[in-house]
Amino acid sequence: MFRSDNQTHVILFRVAELGRFEQVSVKLRPGKYIAAGTRSGYRDVRIEFTVTGERQEEAIVVRCEEPIG
Repeated sequence: MFRSDNQTHVILFRVAELGRFEQVSVKLRPGKYIAAGTRSGYRDVRIEFTVTGERQEEAIVVRCEEPIG
């Protein structure tokens, strides 16, 4: 499960463009993934995570929160 702020545009590399949302679920195969978030006027974020195949209790949070300038 992914969480964001409905203002950050999120891309899950090699999987999907998730867009803007507050919460979304995506079924992923085990492996390493990178999620990136962009938002005008804010520093981009990049989250690297691994899916093991076991149930993940915590959501992956992708939010651009640091203003530029």
